[in-house]
Amino acid sequence: MPKARSFLVPLSLFFLSFFIRLGFISKGPFHCDCLELALNAQKTLSTLKIHYLHIPGSPLTVVLAALNIGIFRLFSVNDPVWVVNFMAVYFSSLCVLVIFLATRELLNETTAVLAALFLMILPPFLSVSVYGKDTSPALFFALLSIYLLLKYLNTQKISSLILSGLSAGLCGAVRMADSLIVVPIFLLLLIKTFPGKSKRNYNLKSYGMFIASLLLPLLIFYVPFVKEVGIDKIIWSMNSLDNAKFLGFFSELLPKSADYIFASLTFWGVVFSLFGFYILFLKDKKAALFLAVWFLVLFFYYGNISVLAPRYLVIAFVPLVITSSYFFSELSQVSKLVKVLTLALFFVTLLWLFKDIYPVVEFRHKNILQPDFAQWVASKTEQNAIIMAVDEGIFINYYGKRTTLYPPISCRDKIFKDFGKNYMDGYLNNGIPVYMISSGLAYDFCGRLRNFLLQNYRLEFLGCHINEDWHHSCLRLDLLEECLFRISAK
Repeated sequence: MPKARSFLVPLSLFFLSFFIRLGFISKGPFHCDCLELALNAQKTLSTLKIHYLHIPGSPLTVVLAALNIGIFRLFSVNDPVWVVNFMAVYFSSLCVLVIFLATRELLNETTAVLAALFLMILPPFLSVSVYGKDTSPALFFALLSIYLLLKYLNTQKISSLILSGLSAGLCGAVRMADSLIVVPIFLLLLIKTFPGKSKRNYNLKSYGMFIASLLLPLLIFYVPFVKEVGIDKIIWSMNSLDNAKFLGFFSELLPKSADYIFASLTFWGVVFSLFGFYILFLKDKKAALFLAVWFLVLFFYYGNISVLAPRYLVIAFVPLVITSSYFFSELSQVSKLVKVLTLALFFVTLLWLFKDIYPVVEFRHKNILQPDFAQWVASKTEQNAIIMAVDEGIFINYYGKRTTLYPPISCRDKIFKDFGKNYMDGYLNNGIPVYMISSGLAYDFCGRLRNFLLQNYRLEFLGCHINEDWHHSCLRLDLLEECLFRISAK
């Protein structure tokens, strides 16, 4: 019976998570990264050459998506967007399974069950796990690495150590910045094996094997990427404000990141997490240190990037999920009455979290505003029209079948004069109609593009259509009226 239970509990958690997410799977590509992943994975499958995403490339994400598209084609499922959305559904459910396994190894089974349920409903994670994105695969490999390392520490099996390193490397191959999870993982290895009074378990070879197995996937996936793109372009892109630039440990965005903690876990969820950490620190300082470093390293990085959004912080929230669950687990041991009240409070907390995120995932399950908007643009423009757009351009290309023009991001007037001479005037002089959607000004930080257009061209308003801004809409619906303008010479 105990052996059957050891399989039944994690499998039940996996399928519960899977069917919840399948019930809310996005109807289309809510995020532009989702559509880019689907299209590049298709190209990768067709050419057998990786078509990377935007820098830093996310090579393993593309490979996984291509494999899934190839498998589903065998069953006549040919919509690449649905496939990558489904990939997010099952990878996020695997995360729920593995957090159970890892937490059971680190702490106890009760905490593990509660942590799995908490992660299952955690609003930013549920939101991002129903459409194609690299969040779920990256978190899966991070949690798998932690679980395998804990297995190694408990059994001393070298195979578990090597697989832990490989999993950490695969996490980085999915999303480069998530390689930071190696810091707390390697710390866990050190504090659990570093020689104390008994001098036990000390083995430099184990550290070397972990690092070597970690580096192998990173080298396999990123060396070809660096050769293809060039290190200079990668460094330039990583320092760009519109591409997740790290702004320092105490940037002006950090208070907003702190707000996201409370928005994701609620005030009481944060309080429970802090109490749980305090109790854990009293009972197991090494486990507490591991979880604290995990949170601090990932939070102070992702909480200070220029394109801050709650989805980036999911991997930093996991330790808070674990310590909060540990608090409920410890409280439930006081007495039978306290156990009933504790579990009731825990499930009320989950319901409170779910009620906030339910309208968001339900809306995206039933609506596809970005493709709808792209098709509306197509209905208002000629087949040979050029549409000036930025992040919405990929939707207009794919669903609207229109060519798009990405305007320059600059504060220099000369850049826009050259842009007008080399692109705008050329199209208009050749009778090619040019349009702009209102979000085409999204990165016009200095107002130069707006002034350039108003001074040199005539803008005709053609109407607006409902759309959804996906940039910061992980925890809420951000609906807007996106407008279309025709640009013509004065």
